[in-house]
Amino acid sequence: MKCLAGSVLGRFRHPTAREIPTVNDNAFTDDMISNNSANQAFADILQARVERRQVLKGGLAVAATSALAGTGIPFAANARPGLPSPQINFTPVAIADGGGPVPAIAPEYQFDIILPWGDPLEPGGPSYSWPPTAADQAQQLGIGHDGMWFFPVRDAGAARAGWNEAIERNPWRGRALAFGPVNSHGVLCLNHEFGGNGHVLGKAAPQSLDDVRASQHAHGVSVVELRRFPRAGSGQWQPVSSKLARRVHVNTPVTFSGPAAGHALLQTGNGNVPLGTVNNCSNGYTPWGTYLTCEENFHGYFGTEDASWVRTDAQARYGFSSGGFGYGWHRFDRRFDLADADYRNEEHRFGWVVEIDPFDPTHTPVKRTALGRLKHEGATVHVDDHGRVVVYTGDDERFEYIYKFVSA
Repeated sequence: MKCLAGSVLGRFRHPTAREIPTVNDNAFTDDMISNNSANQAFADILQARVERRQVLKGGLAVAATSALAGTGIPFAANARPGLPSPQINFTPVAIADGGGPVPAIAPEYQFDIILPWGDPLEPGGPSYSWPPTAADQAQQLGIGHDGMWFFPVRDAGAARAGWNEAIERNPWRGRALAFGPVNSHGVLCLNHEFGGNGHVLGKAAPQSLDDVRASQHAHGVSVVELRRFPRAGSGQWQPVSSKLARRVHVNTPVTFSGPAAGHALLQTGNGNVPLGTVNNCSNGYTPWGTYLTCEENFHGYFGTEDASWVRTDAQARYGFSSGGFGYGWHRFDRRFDLADADYRNEEHRFGWVVEIDPFDPTHTPVKRTALGRLKHEGATVHVDDHGRVVVYTGDDERFEYIYKFVSA
């Protein structure tokens, strides 16, 4: 998923264009293909299924409608452009009005900027400054906002009576917990997918380890407690001081679970502990109240300047290259140097669905290897009629696959 809004809308007071080089975010460079198999593409499978269903239904009208869909012929004669649906009820916004840096919305609605890049996670934290230091960025909102989920918090009699407290009273036993509508207080988990060097650092390439750390800390996930404060006619959301507020970034300790945990391919040459999550795209949430963040184009953050490096078949399958997306982390952080023997297999530690407990700031994020290693776009969780957990996830690279996990 390529969410540019996080970089643009998420920071209205960003530096002017003349102050920084051209932004080269990976949204423009990762449209690659590393699947060279002869497997049938998903689009072809879907099209064949649709055509088969149309034939089985005997739906001449359906087939005719499909045939007209791409021709521009107005087959919906009763459609009246310019009039809103009574079920939606807002004034349409012209497409031409949507090209600017500020959201174009219907006059019946309003928007507020609540979590821009560089703002402190909670009041009292380091305020926005550009370019950020690594230390400040680790306590600030990251860049490239993408997937997110809001976990409501009940205010009746307890400051943080939320998902986890409900589970303690009524443990999850194969059925999704039911939560009533709460829209004034909660915890938001927010992904930060990417931010190019030009935008974050104000330079084309990092020139020090601190530069690399600042870039790394701009990626990952933010956990923020929010409240909606009353105001005339509406309410405004604001982050509040919270013991739950934290950043999960490229240098946060993580752990592995599932069938691949402890595998030799997850061990590095120097035995360093697993760290970090990166290129966090879409997301999911579990019935037991935890957040799932999905690592997508992780391969672009690795590279090497060693001319003798030859990529393996496995590295080629995932699209690794000596230059990556141009972040240049490998120049000062050996973890991301594909030719460094002390950090061999470091790349295998990325490409997972990561589970985070938003209500426990001491919880170590867990990479769930049972859900596979790929360029995850999202992870949608469902509990079936037999109480089994089902997770749907997809690989966002072109001509890749979608996956379904079913628990025992």
